Amino acid sequence: MLKKLLATGAALALVFSVSGIAMAGAFSAPESTTFVQLGGGQGITYNATYQNGGYATLTDNGGSHDLTIGDDIFKTTNLAAGTSLFTGVALITDLVVTAANNAGTFTPSFSAANSLAGNLTNANQTVYSGTICPTGCLGGIASVDGQTVVKIAGVPFAFQNTVIGVGGTATLMIGPATIAATGAPWVTGKVRITNITTNVISMPGRGGEIGIGITLEPTSMEEVKTFTTGGGFRTTNPTGQLETRASATVSGTNQLASASNAGQVTLVSPLRIDTGPLGVGNIPGKVEAKYVFAPEPGTLLLLASGAAGLVLVGRRRSRK
Repeated sequence: MLKKLLATGAALALVFSVSGIAMAGAFSAPESTTFVQLGGGQGITYNATYQNGGYATLTDNGGSHDLTIGDDIFKTTNLAAGTSLFTGVALITDLVVTAANNAGTFTPSFSAANSLAGNLTNANQTVYSGTICPTGCLGGIASVDGQTVVKIAGVPFAFQNTVIGVGGTATLMIGPATIAATGAPWVTGKVRITNITTNVISMPGRGGEIGIGITLEPTSMEEVKTFTTGGGFRTTNPTGQLETRASATVSGTNQLASASNAGQVTLVSPLRIDTGPLGVGNIPGKVEAKYVFAPEPGTLLLLASGAAGLVLVGRRRSRK
């Protein structure tokens, strides 16, 4: 009897001792991705790699995590989305990304001013309007090298990636006129984007998606869909006038287990491109970086050994 109790106790201790320590997590590049989207377009995705010693590490700091990343985890050159992905945004015919992330550290108590929100007062104002993560969330600043080329009516306009993951505004001069791209740091929390004037809409009854620059004058019986940066749409049924979607809210996700260094986290860096003289309006956008962590083989082996011990004890009991 004493032997049975000792064997059971040893197996249980092996399994449950794991919960008392921080389990290790290994960064999984094949499952980790970066996603870039403008307006109602479907966007463009590319995977992480281990090139140049790229790494991402989670540190358990007692119920939450710090995330540290190395250079060039996400790196791509002249990756094009293709014309077909942008039928929902008038005149935008392609998106071409050349990018390489720089090293950075993200902490769970990050908060910053929101340069993408404005002109919201009284009932329209929310805690996300003026501040990114007002109560703190996993986030931080990590710059991205390279450039993003937006093709409008077939003409390429190149923005340096200086605002992605950092914030501020990058400008591009077309004669005396200015096109501006405004960005924000990386966060898992909500970010409000205002001053959107794209009016990207869809009328299924007329055969697909139609953007700005076209007078539609829908009847009261026609369905009108306005796309959002989050990938969905809202449906309206105006009687002759289309509404402009003036704001949108984007957010990342944090699905890391509180007692382990495994799971996944998606950091979002929101964008807004003010096209000015091009007449395409102010386009919302976002860049999402998803980091996936799997339990290391040593942790899995430890759990499997403990479970096997319990099974062995059970078999011995059944035989007797």
